[in-house]
Amino acid sequence: MDMSQYRDLFLAESREHVGRLNELILCLEQAPGDQEKINALFRAAHSLKGMAASMGYDPIAELAHKMEDLLCRVREGEFSFAQDVASLLLEGADLLATLLDDVAGERPFSRNTSPLIQRLITFLPQEAVTVQPNIPSPAETVRSDLPHPAPLAPSSRESIQTVRVRTEILDRLIDTTGELFTTKHRLLDAHRQLHGQGIAEGLNDLARLLRELHQMVMKVRLMPFSLLAERFPRLVRELALKNGKEVALAIDGRDIELDRGILEELADPLVHILRNAVDHGLEPPQDRLVSGKSKTGRIRLSAWREKDQVVIAVEDDGRGMDPEQLIAVAVGKSLISPEEGMRMTPREAYLLTTLPGFSTAREVTDVSGRGVGMDAVRATIQALGGDLLIDSELGRGSRISLRLPLTIAIINVLQIVAGHLKVAVPVTSVLRTLELSRGQVVVKERRVSFSMDDEEIPLVNLNRLLGVPLSATGLELLPVIVAEIKGRRIGVAVDRVLGQKEVHVKPVGRPLNRLRGISGGAILGDGEIIFVLDPATLF
Repeated sequence: MDMSQYRDLFLAESREHVGRLNELILCLEQAPGDQEKINALFRAAHSLKGMAASMGYDPIAELAHKMEDLLCRVREGEFSFAQDVASLLLEGADLLATLLDDVAGERPFSRNTSPLIQRLITFLPQEAVTVQPNIPSPAETVRSDLPHPAPLAPSSRESIQTVRVRTEILDRLIDTTGELFTTKHRLLDAHRQLHGQGIAEGLNDLARLLRELHQMVMKVRLMPFSLLAERFPRLVRELALKNGKEVALAIDGRDIELDRGILEELADPLVHILRNAVDHGLEPPQDRLVSGKSKTGRIRLSAWREKDQVVIAVEDDGRGMDPEQLIAVAVGKSLISPEEGMRMTPREAYLLTTLPGFSTAREVTDVSGRGVGMDAVRATIQALGGDLLIDSELGRGSRISLRLPLTIAIINVLQIVAGHLKVAVPVTSVLRTLELSRGQVVVKERRVSFSMDDEEIPLVNLNRLLGVPLSATGLELLPVIVAEIKGRRIGVAVDRVLGQKEVHVKPVGRPLNRLRGISGGAILGDGEIIFVLDPATLF
């Protein structure tokens, strides 16, 4: 029987089981007496064994079987679920993932499973611990010789039917929906010229249906944060062991959903941030005890919704950062001038760690490593239309927040005019729009600013930034949009503000993709192409 037609389904389900194995192993290392999780771990290994056996992937089935046998010894009370058990099972999960990659690549298995299988068979705990045997109830008993996965206990949750869809189909759905929005704007422009009542009613219905279609398509593209977050407990554990530290990682907001494209791009930035938190943010256990802290360092990874944005934060209770020391290092490396350093707020000083070349091995301990990879993190977040903020308190810890849009396909933009150019800015980047009289604009030491909410806001001209001629309209009031860039508010003078519009943003190709400050382009209803600006890189 040809089983190749079932390969994709096998791979998808098997990778879910391997991910579940990793998650449960790490949870049990913290709570080794949790019998429910031990049973769940046993079922995951058993299911993977049965699926691999039915597909004829004997090395995978044999390895999963021996992991299942080891868990059976734990369930029967032969020894407890200690760190050495966890390490061996995690090694097995890694090898299973490698074998699944071989199946996906349709190549022979690249790893010999025999050495690890032998270690699983002959395993003895480092410290023999006698625990009371736990006799599972008949409902929990699973025969290890069954060729197919054992049925799971019925869930108390309402059953939800799902279907797997190829990502290219999802991308085409987004493109089609975006083109429908463009067509809607074309019809609206035609309606304004014809003034037909019937057309107006039809357009209203079209707009309503498009909103519903857009919402449903975006829900299809949304994926839970847990798909990304489940890999981080393993990463933190291994980094902590390598550095001789004790670290507890808490994850909040696993069910928060993000656009698939954004979620895929977040993996490397979050790895950088978590690595820095473990390596450099948290003190060694003895130092923590001296300073009155628990020897176990704590890191919290959180995700939550704020309107049409998602905020992801990584917070540690480590040594924190000294803004004055950061400024001194940046000045010493000629990354900023002494005058710029004197004007910096603490939040601006923390962002110095995202400058390329800021961190070197010769820096003092409190600063060393905090900038490793952070320039790449900032570049990635800005490319996604997001923003990065850093807060810290010396001796108390640090917090890095990533503020991201829910989607990167169809967005609300504010249309503005600068000279002969019509451009757009994502509404999520705009804090406020206002009009300033000429008397409200202050010029002092070649710096232009205005006052808002008892704060001096620097003012720049969009025409100058884009290299277009300055407007000579002579208007009494100056249109200004206020944005927050790198934790600081900035005013941008424009010629006109045209209003909001929903647009389908597409990436620009070469050579336009090399221009600073452009995140994409969109086509308006009249066929006009409008560029979408990225304030974080433009300013």
